[in-house]
Amino acid sequence: MTRRTIPDTHVSRRAALAGAGAAAVSACAHRGPPPALGAAAPVAHGVASGDPLQDRVVIWTRVTPAAGPVEVAWTMARDRDLADVVASGAALTDAARDFTVKVDVAGLEPGRAYHYGFAVGGARSPVARTRTLPAGPVDSFTLAVASCANFPAGWFHVYRHIAARGDADLVVFLGDYIYEYGPGGFATGWGMRRGRAPDPPHETVTLADYRARHAQYKTDPDLQAAHAVLPWIAIWDDHETADDSDRDGAGNHDPSEGDWSARKRASLQSYFEWMPVREPAPGRAREALWRTFEIGDLATLQMLETRLSARSPGLTWDDAGLPRDADPNDPDDLASMTDFVNDVVGDPGRDLLGPAQLADVAASLRASAAAGKPWTLLGNQVVMARTVSPDFTRTLPFWVRWLAKLQRREARQALNLSRFGVPMNLDQWDGYPAERERLYAAARDAGAQLITLTGDSHMFFVNDLVAADGTRMGVELGATSVSSPSPFNLVKVPGVDVASQVEEANVEVRHLSGLDRGYIALTLTPERAVAELRTIDTVTRRAHAAGVDSVWEIVKDADGALTATRLDRAQARAT
Repeated sequence: MTRRTIPDTHVSRRAALAGAGAAAVSACAHRGPPPALGAAAPVAHGVASGDPLQDRVVIWTRVTPAAGPVEVAWTMARDRDLADVVASGAALTDAARDFTVKVDVAGLEPGRAYHYGFAVGGARSPVARTRTLPAGPVDSFTLAVASCANFPAGWFHVYRHIAARGDADLVVFLGDYIYEYGPGGFATGWGMRRGRAPDPPHETVTLADYRARHAQYKTDPDLQAAHAVLPWIAIWDDHETADDSDRDGAGNHDPSEGDWSARKRASLQSYFEWMPVREPAPGRAREALWRTFEIGDLATLQMLETRLSARSPGLTWDDAGLPRDADPNDPDDLASMTDFVNDVVGDPGRDLLGPAQLADVAASLRASAAAGKPWTLLGNQVVMARTVSPDFTRTLPFWVRWLAKLQRREARQALNLSRFGVPMNLDQWDGYPAERERLYAAARDAGAQLITLTGDSHMFFVNDLVAADGTRMGVELGATSVSSPSPFNLVKVPGVDVASQVEEANVEVRHLSGLDRGYIALTLTPERAVAELRTIDTVTRRAHAAGVDSVWEIVKDADGALTATRLDRAQARAT
């Protein structure tokens, strides 16, 4: 694997002053430096674009500071100097929307780049770049696929590399754009020591809390740079509200924090204020953010919403009611576990998408297949493939098992449960297997093979997707995190390759890697898809190395089923 060291030069004086990643923008746009900022530039959180269609795109910024209603001028142009104007206007913002500005600019041409900027009084924002989706024949299209960016867990080097490489057409972000924890929460220790402590300094619960957390994240110059050179198509996962959230609550919410529905409303309001996403149509619930994007004649991208609109309450292994020392060799314990997995976890009434979303997805799959598009992509939050745990009581050394039993209840429970060969994580599609089969049935009825793009796990996955009847349904590509640590980072066992053990225990898992942070560059052509799993070796040091975990080619076999093949170094270079 080839790596190159990246010097720490990404915080320029202009970016530090304006908070808009201006230096990174000029480096990536290849059109010279941006126009100079006013002395009192009011844009401290950058500019962004998102949800591109063939004829429109959403542009976003935020005015800071502001004490009353503010009029913000915006311009969309074909050139970086904003002289060849195609659309312009003004938007009024105030405290009711936290002084954010979001404009859905229409009347654009398909498949072309545009530049845009904002102005307040005599001050101007950096000029950013976006593009519309193509129409008609498309020879090649590249998506940068990312997820799970925890501000106090590390630097956002991944965003910087997405911006600097300049070889993607858009970013697909699969959730956990922010994390809700306060100091002492998940992966906050490093940030507390390095000046990236959570703001506000407590868990986010209220609207003011969520707004402040979004504002903190968007001060990061690397995040601003990635927003300023590419349009984003984003969906939330759980941490935009609270860990392990569902339609009725969350694992990280209790009554002392108030009413769940109020907390959910606050998180959604701040999300729609601070993100360049097109809001659901009037009459639809705010949770109904699933939507479809057409990439010319090449692909359909269906963004799923698997958290807040329909997800049935989550299950834990405590719900099985088994004793701590349950034994798969005990017929009663084995029968109880089997009944729990089949009847409770496998209950056909458990929803993840829900009937309304599933119907929309099925219609999108049929339309894409009818149009003859080679690729059907799903933007999906949690791992879809079946993934059971290896028996760690057999595969881990004795001293590791002994330490696990001494340390945490969860570790002891995971060790014991692994003896049963049960799913590794009930928060994933494995906790909703009947819904997974309903999705697969919709794809089968449409004649569609799926490339599922997945976040959440903080690991790279390449999985085969296989229905319960053995039908091959497609390929899953799991993106590791921007900065959040994976379980492999938290528990490193010398001489033990846990990833290989998981691969060996699961026929659907072709590849698993969890030590690096990074993202996936997925390039689609009419004949094949190539997924490059790009890595950053550390997010806790400024100096870091970029590399490639592996490269995978996806094509249809003689039976029309998608198959993923790992390319060797020479083959990867040839791509």
